[in-house]
Amino acid sequence: NLEAKKSKHQNTIDEKWFKRLNELTDFKDREGHCRVPVNFKPNPSLGKWVRTQREQYMYMKKGKKSSLTPIRLQALETIGFSWSINKSNGCQRKTWMDHYDQLKAFK
Repeated sequence: NLEAKKSKHQNTIDEKWFKRLNELTDFKDREGHCRVPVNFKPNPSLGKWVRTQREQYMYMKKGKKSSLTPIRLQALETIGFSWSINKSNGCQRKTWMDHYDQLKAFK
């Protein structure tokens, strides 16, 4: 009976996790990236969840206990999740360059 309770609890956690993943996918479809601000006013829980995923990734990389399973890791990577907001595969530099080019075109 205890195992059944644990299994049911894990299923609830997984459902909540995949619900947030769907919200992140919707965000990416709208914004073109997965860098949700922690204080994202339309959905503050999503911003905190994204931060938590990055924290869990760091724990996993350091060999510490992490809630980031291989399935979750793959699901996030499939949608283009950036594990580091400081080293986001050139996204920040590209954004800056985009704005710079817009400014030059404005002149």
